[in-house]
Amino acid sequence: MHLPEGTISSWDELYKRFITNFQGTRDHALTINDLWRVKQRPDETLRKYIQRFTQVRLKIPKASGEAIILVFTEGVTNVKMSEELAIHDDLCTVLEMFNLENATS
Repeated sequence: MHLPEGTISSWDELYKRFITNFQGTRDHALTINDLWRVKQRPDETLRKYIQRFTQVRLKIPKASGEAIILVFTEGVTNVKMSEELAIHDDLCTVLEMFNLENATS
């Protein structure tokens, strides 16, 4: 960042400009709301959807298993997986949910 001479007149102004310049380079933690946006695409395989869903899920530090299962259930469009999720509506863990993928193959 190159500033013309005399542009900054105080430490406070330097601090604000420094933060503004570099804050965009930091990764921000995602929230469960970001996971709600992950929907299975019409041409996307179940395996690819699970991979994409998991990539986002791993960036959410405090998402409960119940919330993750609910969001995944709402976002999946694979008919067999949806049926398995309906049959196994007593899932306790995300791992159990993803293991249902084997039943759809």
